Amino acid sequence: MSAATTPAAPTPRPMPTPPSAPPRPPFPVAMAVIPLVLSGAMWLLTGSALVLVFAALGPLAAVANLADGWRQRRRTARRDAESFRRALAAWHAEVDRQHDAARARLARSRPSLDGDQPGLAVVSEWHRDADELPIVVGLAELRGLDIAEVGPALDIDAESREQLEVERARAGRLRNASVVIDARGGVGIVGPRALARALARDLATQIAARLSPVRWSLVAPEEESWTRDLPHEHRHEGDAAFRFVATDREGGAVVVVRWAGGGDAPGDATPFGGLATVVRVDELGAAELIRGGPEARGLRVEALTQLQAQRRARGLATLAARHELAPRSALLPETLAFAELAPAHREAAGHRGLAAIFAVAESGPIAVDLDEDGPHALIAGTTGSGKSEALVSWVLALCAAYTAVELAFVLIDFKGGATFDQLAGLPHVAGVVTDLDARRAHRAMHGLRAELRRRERILAEAEARSIAEVPPGRLARLVVVVDEYAAVVTDHPELHAVFIDLAARGRSLGVHLILCTQRPTGVVREGILANVTLKLALRVTDRAESAAVLGSESAARLASAPRGRAILKDARGEREIQLALTAPRDVETVRRSASARSAELQPWSDPLPATLSRHEARRSPGAPGDGFGLVLGLVDRVERATHECALYRPADHGALLVIGAPRSGRTTVLATLAEEAQRSAPGGVVVVPAEPAEAWACLEAVLAGSGMPGRLVVMDDLDVLLESFPPEQAVEFLGRVTRLTRDAARTGTGVALAVSRLVGALHGVAGAITARLVLRQASREDHLLAGLPAASFDSAQPPGAGWWDGSAIQVARPEGDAERLLAELARRGMREPETLRVPDERGIAVVTPRVRACRAAWQARGWPVRELSELAAVPDAAVTVRDGGAVLIGDADDWNASWALLALARRELRFLVDRSVPVSELRQLTRVRAVPPPLASPSLADGVEEWWLVEGGEVRRVRLGED
Repeated sequence: MSAATTPAAPTPRPMPTPPSAPPRPPFPVAMAVIPLVLSGAMWLLTGSALVLVFAALGPLAAVANLADGWRQRRRTARRDAESFRRALAAWHAEVDRQHDAARARLARSRPSLDGDQPGLAVVSEWHRDADELPIVVGLAELRGLDIAEVGPALDIDAESREQLEVERARAGRLRNASVVIDARGGVGIVGPRALARALARDLATQIAARLSPVRWSLVAPEEESWTRDLPHEHRHEGDAAFRFVATDREGGAVVVVRWAGGGDAPGDATPFGGLATVVRVDELGAAELIRGGPEARGLRVEALTQLQAQRRARGLATLAARHELAPRSALLPETLAFAELAPAHREAAGHRGLAAIFAVAESGPIAVDLDEDGPHALIAGTTGSGKSEALVSWVLALCAAYTAVELAFVLIDFKGGATFDQLAGLPHVAGVVTDLDARRAHRAMHGLRAELRRRERILAEAEARSIAEVPPGRLARLVVVVDEYAAVVTDHPELHAVFIDLAARGRSLGVHLILCTQRPTGVVREGILANVTLKLALRVTDRAESAAVLGSESAARLASAPRGRAILKDARGEREIQLALTAPRDVETVRRSASARSAELQPWSDPLPATLSRHEARRSPGAPGDGFGLVLGLVDRVERATHECALYRPADHGALLVIGAPRSGRTTVLATLAEEAQRSAPGGVVVVPAEPAEAWACLEAVLAGSGMPGRLVVMDDLDVLLESFPPEQAVEFLGRVTRLTRDAARTGTGVALAVSRLVGALHGVAGAITARLVLRQASREDHLLAGLPAASFDSAQPPGAGWWDGSAIQVARPEGDAERLLAELARRGMREPETLRVPDERGIAVVTPRVRACRAAWQARGWPVRELSELAAVPDAAVTVRDGGAVLIGDADDWNASWALLALARRELRFLVDRSVPVSELRQLTRVRAVPPPLASPSLADGVEEWWLVEGGEVRRVRLGED
C-alpha cells in the first residue's frame, strides 16, 4: 500500500503496566513464640506465677504486627492504582492525538472543493507530476495502532486487564477516517445505478482537482452535463465511465472511474476487470471495498448530484482561469468561418505546390500543401465529426488559390452525392461521381487510368521526369477527392487496384488523392498508406482507429464539440487544428472570382447515346478506310476515355453472332450491316429467308458460290428457323450453317447470324464463332450463357445497346426501316424451285399415298399413268416400264411389295415423292443418303404443290408442269 493511502501513524509509548497486588503480610511467629519461651524459663527459675503474665504479650504483639501489615498493604495498593489510572489516561490522550493526526493526514487527500473556492493547494497539485493519485472514497473505520495483547501471565486483577483490553482495542480502530485509494489503477463502482453514478461524480471531481487541465482531458457520458464546466478539455461518449486521458505524452495515460448497475453479490467485481479498486454500494448508502484499497469497516460514501458536481466544476474552472491554466484546445476558436481566411487564401495563390489554407492552429492560419506534405492525404473521423465539411473547405481553399488551368478536381461521393453538389459548378471541377449512377462510377474509374496514360505521354513528349518540369499551363494538376472511400471499394472491389495505381504513380504525374473514410483500418490498403504522408483525423471513437491513422490516440481524445476540431499530422508532427466551415456564399464568391477558362480536362467519356445513325458512327475515330469493314455503331472504350467506331471485319472476325432478346435490336444490327454491305461490299448482300424451304435453297446457293470476298450473308432468328424444320432436316441445315461460319474468315465472306438465346444445338455453332455482339438478354441466366459476366446484366438496356469486344456498344440504326429492308433483301434471295415437265421421254416412279386422286387428276391432263398394282400380274411389266414417258404410281407399300419393279425403277427411272411421305421411307425406297430439302407449303408457293425429285443420287424440290 502506498504512503499516501496508508492510515498508520507513529506508534505511541508503550501501554502503562498495571500494578501487581501487594503481597500479603506474614504472621510474626518469632514475635509470638519468643515471649512464651522466656516467660516459661523465668517461671522455672523463679517459680513465680506472675512471670507467666509476660507470656501473653508475645501473641498480642504478633497480632498487632499482622494487622499493621495488612493496613500498609491496602495503602500501597491504593497508591499504585492511582498511578496506573493517571498513566492510562495519559496513554489514552496520546492515542487520541495520534488518531486525530492520522485522520487529518488522510483527510488532506480530499481536495477542498466545497464551500469556498478551491485554493492554491489545487493549483499546486496541477503543477505537480506525482507518481500517485490519492483520492478519498468515503469515511470508515480503519486499522489503527498495533498494540501487543495483554499476556495471560501478567499478574493483574481482572478489572485492570479489562481496562487494558478496552484501550488496546480502541487504539487499534481508527474511526471516522478518510478511506484513501490510489486512482491511477482505475476505480470501479457497482451497485444501484443512480447511487453508483453519484459516487463516481465525487471521485471524478477529486481527480479533476489533482490532474492539470493543461495536460489532461476528460471523456464522459453525454448525460453528465456538469463536465462541460470543468476547465479540462472534454468530449462526450460512452455511458458509464469517466476517463481522464493524458494529452502530453505518447500513448496517453488513462485514469478511469467506471460504474455498473446491479451487483447483488458482495464480491461482484466482474464488470471491472483490470481496475485496481472496486467499491460496492447498496440502496441504504452502505459501502465496502471489494478489491484494492485499505481494510475498512462501515464505509460511508459521499454521493454528488449533478448540481453539486457542477458547483465543484465551476470552482475549478474559476481557479484555472485565474492562474491561466487552460487546455491547448482552448487556444483554438470554437468556430471558424471560411470567409475569415480570405486574406490567407490570397497569400497562398501562385504557390508552385498545392498549398491551401482552410484551418487554424494555436499559432494562427496554417497552410497544408498537398504536394510538399503529400502527395496524398487521408481523412478519418466518426459520423458527425465534420469529415465532409473538411473536404469541401479543402477543395474550396485550393480553388481560391489556383486557377482552373492549374488545378482540376474529380469528386467522388458515395453518400448520395450531396457533399459535392455545391462544388459542381466550379470551373475547376472536371466531374462528380456518385453511388446513384453505378455506370458513371465504373466509367470514371477506368477514365482515371486513361488519364494517367495521357499524362505519361505528355511528360514523355516534354522530356520531363515529373509535372514540375512541364511548362506551366501545359498540364494541370488533378486532385481526386473521395468521400466514403470504404463504400466505394466495398461496392466496387476492383477499384482497390485503381487507387493503388494512382497512389503509386500520382506524384510525378501531378495526380493527388484525398481519401475520406470513417474507419480506415482494413479498408485503406498498404499500397495506398505507403504513399500517404499527410493525415487529418477528426474525432474517432476507437483508440485503435486513431492509432491506425496518426500513430497515436490523439484523435480519440478529441471532444465531440466544437465541430471541425481535428489533428493534423505531417512532416512537422501532430498539431491540433480547427477547420473552417463553408457557407453557400463562400462557394459563390470563389466561383465569381475564378476564371471561366479551365484545363478542359475530361477524365472519362460521356455515356453512349441512346440512338445513333450510321453516318454519326462513321464520323467517329476508327471508321473504316479503304479496307472492307462494316460499321456496327459506337463502342465505349472506357479504358481510353473515348468512343470509337465499331467495325465488323469478316476477314479478321470471321462469322458474327448477334444474341439478344425480343426487341433488343437484333434486326437493327443486321439491317445496319446490310446497308453497310450494299454501300461498300462488292459481292452484295444475301438475306436468308425465314421460310424453311427458301432458307434451305438460299443457303445451298450461297455454299455453292462461297469464296466471294465482300459478300455478306445475313440470317435472322436462326433459333426460330431451326425449330420450323423437321428433326433430320434441322440437323442438316445446322451443319451447313456451321460450315458457312467456319469458312467465313478463310473465304472473306461475311456471315451475320442472329438468335434470341443460345439453346440446344446452337451451342455447337456458337462455339465456332468468336465474334459476338450481345444485346439485352431476357434474364441473367441467358446473359451468362451468352458469355458475359452477371455483373454487366441490365434488364433496362435500350434497343441496340449491348457488348462488343469486351466493351459497351450502341448499334447504329439503318437509314430505312430495318424489317422492311431485310424482307426486301430476303425476297431477292429466294430461289424458284425447278418445274418438272410430265410426260417426257423418261419414265418416272411416283410415291404417294394419294394414288387414286393423283391418277385421276393426271389422266385428266392426258398423262400415261399406270398404277403399280395393275402391273403386278403383267408378264412384260418391265417392257412397260421402259416405254418412254411411263408414269408409274403407287404408295410406299405397293413399291415395297413389287421389289422387282422397285429395283428396275432405282436403275432406270426418276422418283417423284409426295411431301407426305416420311423422309425415312423416301431414303429407304430411293436408296439416297442425302437429306431431302424442305418443301414449301402450297400457301407459300402460290398454291402450287411441291414434290421431291430423286435423280442421280440427289433430291431436289420441283413443281409439276404440263408439257
